[in-house]
Amino acid sequence: MSIEADRVGRFEEEISELDGQLKESRLEGVQELEGKRIALEGRIGLKQQKIGSVKAALDQIQKGIARLVAERGRAEVTDELAAKARARSDLVNSVRRALDEILAIRSEDMRKRLDTELKSVFGAITIKPYIPRLNEQFELGLFQVIDGVELAVPKSTGENQILSLSFVAAVSKLAREIRRERRAEGPSAEDAGMYPIVMDAAFGSLDQNYQREASRALAQMAPQLVVLVSKSQGLGQVVGELMPYVSHLGVIVTHTTASGDVGDDIELGGIAHPYVRAAAETDCAELMEVS
Repeated sequence: MSIEADRVGRFEEEISELDGQLKESRLEGVQELEGKRIALEGRIGLKQQKIGSVKAALDQIQKGIARLVAERGRAEVTDELAAKARARSDLVNSVRRALDEILAIRSEDMRKRLDTELKSVFGAITIKPYIPRLNEQFELGLFQVIDGVELAVPKSTGENQILSLSFVAAVSKLAREIRRERRAEGPSAEDAGMYPIVMDAAFGSLDQNYQREASRALAQMAPQLVVLVSKSQGLGQVVGELMPYVSHLGVIVTHTTASGDVGDDIELGGIAHPYVRAAAETDCAELMEVS
């Protein structure tokens, strides 16, 4: 414990030293950014104080409810109708507590299964030693172990994209597993648990290696998947990985009234298809199926 306290102390000293350097910096924009950072820290502090006040008030309310329930339980009931009402109320409360406990158990079970699948998908896409985690509130986070201590990772746009993709893939797989489990328990709707997925710009911030691995993950995500990609994202490795699974391929042709030579084509399978075309009157887009 003392080792960790020493590390925290060193980090706090470094932060203090860096704060001093930023305050004395004469670089353009640094003072403005430092001022914004300090203002944001102040706002965060105020919000945390409000959260603490609300939590304290909620705790008092819950204690008051518990006290009133206990007093009601100790009160003498002489009227037969009131006695029946109390018995029914006690029964309802018992059922509610049981349902709350069942919900907590099932939620925790689903969270653990989802967290395990999330780690599996994320690990198959990225080469970085990061650990995704779904906490008790189902909040998604990314962590890295440094010198035996697990620290939160500041996520880049690309890492956020991989994390989101991994989460959607994990949810889709878990939904299919639950569908099979329920079918084993008894009859269910034919399409229960079958959720199509629509993804737009899934590869926007990924380099080529990640595009390849993300494409492979996408192909396994759902029985029906619609992927929208731009010209720069959708060619090369993405098409190569997804094409064996594609049943319908289309191009969204842009019709524009912009002046000049705006025409452009996209090449798929060695065949050129319209991608941008000049329009005489209005700007619009047309989905054209590619055979």
